[in-house]
Amino acid sequence: MNASQLFTGRAYAFDMREDVDETDVSHEIIEDILSKSKVNIEIDSISKLEGTENFDNYRIVSGDRLYSVKISLDEDCEVLKNEINFLKNNKSALIPFYLDSGLIKIGTNILFLISSHDEGYDIRGEGVMSVIDNSESFFYTLYHFSNLKSKTSCRDYLKSILNEKDIEKYSKVLASNISSNHELKKINKIFSFFHDEVFLDYKEDILEGARACHGSLTCDNIITKNGLYKYKNFGYSFSGNPIFDVCFFAVNSGFLKRDSLLLFKKYCDYNELDLSNYKKEYDYCMKVCSAIYFSKLFFDYLIEEAVFETRRPHKLLSLSVDYSKSYHNLSRLSSCEDIKNTLSTIITRPITDKI
Repeated sequence: MNASQLFTGRAYAFDMREDVDETDVSHEIIEDILSKSKVNIEIDSISKLEGTENFDNYRIVSGDRLYSVKISLDEDCEVLKNEINFLKNNKSALIPFYLDSGLIKIGTNILFLISSHDEGYDIRGEGVMSVIDNSESFFYTLYHFSNLKSKTSCRDYLKSILNEKDIEKYSKVLASNISSNHELKKINKIFSFFHDEVFLDYKEDILEGARACHGSLTCDNIITKNGLYKYKNFGYSFSGNPIFDVCFFAVNSGFLKRDSLLLFKKYCDYNELDLSNYKKEYDYCMKVCSAIYFSKLFFDYLIEEAVFETRRPHKLLSLSVDYSKSYHNLSRLSSCEDIKNTLSTIITRPITDKI
């Protein structure tokens, strides 16, 4: 498959913010949460930001201040609970300021997090390659972020992404919906391959560590302003090796192999490290990050197809674009030949069906 051919001559745009009308049920829920919380916020406007299957994310304008409110109907939502703990335990100009969190009963228990909201430019506006041109600022932020604290180990982080992907055990409803389009045995086999890529040869000496890692350092989770960078969305943060974040960003951004290595070289130069001494760590982290990236992307795709029943075509198309950009990183996995055809056929269908 020559993935780059899928997008030749095609342009795509994805809306990321949606205004919430005062008559909307979600507006009432946000009002109720704020009224019962420890903070006093007068709402001028609410807009819904891109969320996940785990939680919804809202931006609140109040005078000249901006706030973020995340809510989940799952009171045990691990991703949101991890972000709550991370923001509670850290104070830094690089991350949002924690304001309040907890469980509020509004018909059912709702887990919520209220924090400050930083406004900046989407890193895509400048192009992801701008990070290489502005690498000193990028690695300045990464270095100081890595000095923060997370109680989650790298192994626990990896398990949270890779372990619960036996679809039938994960959700009977999801399994039923997916089986209407795909053979479950093949789907579970793909997830099993990703899991084994990481855990059959788990190198604790490389991945475990005492430095904070974002865990999902993507363009969507980085904002830039005046040449400076900040991060957002810390639900996958963990304690480990900062090289992981460098590699995850490279994989997620779809950097060619030479550009990924160039980014890592600049990371080594910034931290005064000898590239040759850390090349082994880089190669291993790129492999692990590729397995995580494709496993999560595939799962997200199945959620869109089976749960949302393709009612969000922009999201399906976005996932297909992301897959195609990073397709070459599949070759870092020993299981590449076993899964690439099935994976490609499923994920690129929203595009190939239109060609």
